[in-house]
Amino acid sequence: MIRNAKGKLVKRYKHEDVKTPLERLLLLDAEGLVTFKPGITQSSKVSLLSLFVSGGVNFG
Repeated sequence: MIRNAKGKLVKRYKHEDVKTPLERLLLLDAEGLVTFKPGITQSSKVSLLSLFVSGGVNFG
């Protein structure tokens, strides 16, 4: 943690420790902490999750 210009403590992460939301979801899936519907392949997970990450899905 470092202090910013206003004196507030701010977390900073090493570049190698930072993961994109897509990378993190795939890791959570591999660890069994998130589940997808049966029959969804790894490649379809990547294409589906990349839509969410890129903002290509509109929920409203």
